[in-house]
Amino acid sequence: MNADLLDLEEQESLENISNFNRSQHQAYILRVLRVLKTGIKKLTIALIIPVIVEHPECLKLCVSPEEFSEFIEICTKYFPPNCENTIVDYEKIIDLRIIEVIEMLHSNEAFKAHIPKYIEKLPDEDKELLASFGDLSTIAGIRLSTSASSEINREKVIHVFYLSNEEVKEKIKRTKTDMLVKRIVLKWKTLAKNALLDEYDETLKAKKWENAMITKKEMDKTTERMEEMCNTSAVKQGYLLEEYRNAKSNYEVAARKNIDNERKTRAIKNRNLIQLQTLIHKYDTDIINKIKESDGLSEEIKKKREEIKEFNVEFEKIEEEYLDLVHKKYMEEKIAFENKLYLFMANRAARIIQKYWKIFWKKKQKELKSKGKDKKGKKKK
Repeated sequence: MNADLLDLEEQESLENISNFNRSQHQAYILRVLRVLKTGIKKLTIALIIPVIVEHPECLKLCVSPEEFSEFIEICTKYFPPNCENTIVDYEKIIDLRIIEVIEMLHSNEAFKAHIPKYIEKLPDEDKELLASFGDLSTIAGIRLSTSASSEINREKVIHVFYLSNEEVKEKIKRTKTDMLVKRIVLKWKTLAKNALLDEYDETLKAKKWENAMITKKEMDKTTERMEEMCNTSAVKQGYLLEEYRNAKSNYEVAARKNIDNERKTRAIKNRNLIQLQTLIHKYDTDIINKIKESDGLSEEIKKKREEIKEFNVEFEKIEEEYLDLVHKKYMEEKIAFENKLYLFMANRAARIIQKYWKIFWKKKQKELKSKGKDKKGKKKK
């Protein structure tokens, strides 16, 4: 038990030490990044000082007049006007007073809002320098935040990807060789198929020639048959002309008869139409009268329906009263019947009780008599 407790205490102490080391390492990283950021900010201020000297309007708004005059005096010594064409000696910037000016601008919160405007007016070389320092700070943050174990794990993952990539390359080589073999096999197959197709073409040409000869013979036979059929059709045509003439004469006679019949039927049709018109007129008048009668009857039906509705309302009221009376009567009769039934059952029960009581009493009297006789006989003895 003591050994287990000691092991637990050692593990807890090791965990506390590891946690302390992690937190201390994180604090070091944050401290280094903070120093880098402040250094980059001060470097930007140092680079934009010549631009501030040329355009001091924004600085007047952010600084007191005494600080502004002191800033101009210090900067004019190191950055004369029109300093773009002149060579600046950056060794003089290390002077203590310039460092104080940089610190003063860095600590001024109101001036920080105007720094991007001055950065835009810097030359391209200075902008590239600031960008490179910003990239340096980001890379340093990434490198410092990543631990050795995570880098080792990342390298392991990259190695696994490399091995899988090599396997894929070998598979691709194998597939390429398989594809070449398949292409060669397909070429041989296509050559064999082409040879078979050539043989089939020759056989088709021979069969086409045979079919052409057969069709020629059949055509000759059909032409001979057509000539025979033309001769026979000419003879039949003569017979048909005679029949046509006879049919034409018969048709003319039948047409005349049909015309006479048509005249007669038209006269009959006209008579029937006149009769039909008179009947239709009579039917229309009758229908109009019937419609008027139906309209009157429909109005009477509406009145009767209204009367029926009123009658139904009164009937429902009377029916409700009737049902109430019937229910009351039924309840009264039921109570009377129940009372009569109760009296009948009570009387019947009393009679049955009296009947069985008499039988019981007679038996008891007989038993008493038999017991008295037995006692007298015993005394005589």
